[in-house]
Amino acid sequence: MGGNQCCVINCRAACHDHATEEPDHELSFYSFPSWRRTEGEEISDLTKRRRMAWVAAVGRPDITFAKIPVSMKVCSRHFQSGRPADEMLEDDPDWVPSVHMRPEDDADWLPNVHMKLEDDDWLPNVHIKPEDPEAVGPSPADQEEEDGAEDVSGDDEDEDEERLREPTGDRQSERTSGGECGTCARRRERLNRLLAENAALRYELERCRLGEGFLEASDERVRYYTGLQCFAVLMGLLQHLLPQLQPEGAGPGEDTPPDTPTPLSPFQKLFLTLARLRLDLPAAHLAHLLGVGAGEVGHAFTETLCALHGRLGPLVYWPERAWLAGGVPEPYATALGLGAGQVVALVTCLEVAIERPSSVKGREQTYSYPRRAHTMKYLLALTPQGAVAFVSRAVGGRASDLQVAESSGLLERLACGDWVLAERGFEIEEGGVGIMCAQVKNTAFGKPRLHFHVKSQEETLPRAHLRPAMQQVVSGLEGWAILGSTVPINMLFPGEKDEPALLDKIVTVCCALLNMCPTVVEHPDQ
Repeated sequence: MGGNQCCVINCRAACHDHATEEPDHELSFYSFPSWRRTEGEEISDLTKRRRMAWVAAVGRPDITFAKIPVSMKVCSRHFQSGRPADEMLEDDPDWVPSVHMRPEDDADWLPNVHMKLEDDDWLPNVHIKPEDPEAVGPSPADQEEEDGAEDVSGDDEDEDEERLREPTGDRQSERTSGGECGTCARRRERLNRLLAENAALRYELERCRLGEGFLEASDERVRYYTGLQCFAVLMGLLQHLLPQLQPEGAGPGEDTPPDTPTPLSPFQKLFLTLARLRLDLPAAHLAHLLGVGAGEVGHAFTETLCALHGRLGPLVYWPERAWLAGGVPEPYATALGLGAGQVVALVTCLEVAIERPSSVKGREQTYSYPRRAHTMKYLLALTPQGAVAFVSRAVGGRASDLQVAESSGLLERLACGDWVLAERGFEIEEGGVGIMCAQVKNTAFGKPRLHFHVKSQEETLPRAHLRPAMQQVVSGLEGWAILGSTVPINMLFPGEKDEPALLDKIVTVCCALLNMCPTVVEHPDQ
């Protein structure tokens, strides 16, 4: 018999239809399992029992445990699922071929079972004579008698047959005190060990892919890579961004279609964006970690940043005046002598270095003499509690801090008598008191217009003790490394439909993420 024909008795399955000489692609053939004696005692015992079970299921006299020709194979019709089960799944019905193993199993499957014994055309080519009673099978009356006899002596005969077919070696292992045999106990230990190893490999794979499992194990990693407080906050932010990060045609609960151009998951997009904002990791470095191209990282960064700006932008807002006036800490109220309804705002000029512009006018407007570099300035106004409440548009680095503050639109949110404090910039002298203290006042002549009235050093000296508290508030902005790096010039170009430039979105998103974190200002009771 060739290797393209099933060896089960009365099965005519072959890889070619002999009538039409056309291949049968629905069939597949499987060899008998081998006895692997060099892979441990458990595998040796398991494979030996499975090989014996296959030999007993086929039931051919020319197939024994020790001698199975290579051409002997079993077709897929004899398995419920169409193929053998894994050798470790001993309880699976397809661990041993069990379907259509005898003619009486299915009369429709073998149409000529009830033909006369003299007609030997229906018998397969197994070199067994038709008149052989073992090949043809007993009559129904004889079968009933044999069934009754098997109740008495069938078990003994099966045991003797198994012992004759078994190779020399240890018999069935002794049972443990709990009723479970030693082989089952060892197999259970092996399965548990394999499951633990599989879990460890999955964790290592998640680490290599920088997936959810890499950050879920430690909140310290979440704070280091993303700046957020814990993994729960990160996953909550991801849920808000899923509608914008899902590819077209995929819902929030659906997987990414296989023809999607990007191999990055929404979690990986959010992770690489936050990691780039937090640590200023280069795009090439992130591309190597995630196994994608640098262009794909840049596209994912821009897409996720726009989604973050749309979702988190409302977190940077100017609170109501009553809330600001009622939430002024006692040290500020005492030092400034605040009256009813007056508020305090802490301001700082965020200066971001940019690449050298190509035009002469651009270089002239962006060159900052104090930093000796081309920069863009943003005025940030913070509450005494440490929340960013106002972010201005970008201004060239040539303008002074006071000019940026007066032209930013912050005065429109303040009233006459309010106080503005600055811990750095604003032409603060190094040998002075270390802070800038200004009060919002109306112009003395002409049309009334609010302006900053900067106090002299003598007037500011009694309030110099506020500088450590102001440094605590402003220090939260130093946690985003991308704001301290040199950004490319293309980040200054405005988007479509008068959208803010990419650098404006970066500054706004960093301030919004800062507002999501716990305040760095210590409470007086702590």
